[in-house]
Amino acid sequence: MKKGAVIGSIGIIIIAIIIISFNSEEITTEEIITTEENWNGEGRIQIDKEEYLLGEKVFVNILDLEPDEKGKLHVFRPLNSTHDTEYMTIPYDGSKSSTQYKYFQPRLFEYYKICTVDDIVGEWRIEMKEMGESDIYFEVLNDYLIDEEDHMWDVEKKRWDNKC
Repeated sequence: MKKGAVIGSIGIIIIAIIIISFNSEEITTEEIITTEENWNGEGRIQIDKEEYLLGEKVFVNILDLEPDEKGKLHVFRPLNSTHDTEYMTIPYDGSKSSTQYKYFQPRLFEYYKICTVDDIVGEWRIEMKEMGESDIYFEVLNDYLIDEEDHMWDVEKKRWDNKC
């Protein structure tokens, strides 16, 4: 009976040491700055990259909102080589939080007549009328998130087949 109690106590001590060692890792200021430097955008609106593959999400940070700031970011997709059209809006409300994290995923929508990959590939734009910020531009590439060697290749390819 005593032998079981000793083994149990040793097990608890080992688990406690493991938990403490995992929780003791700290992020330095240098690591945070490096991460933030990779964001696209110089104002209060930033996105995580400048180029996206089909299937990737676009992460949007809305920073330094005042409590009375409320509005929508307007996301535009390419219509042709000279024009774009509104794809969606992203609401923000400074009374809820001064920093807000949003995301969206460019994809096909039969209802909105976004039928083929050609309707998504190209230069996109995020417009911030209410905030007076410069527009942010990014590119959706005609390439897939997964490669041909991945076992999900056929499923991913089919996801981007003509929807209309």
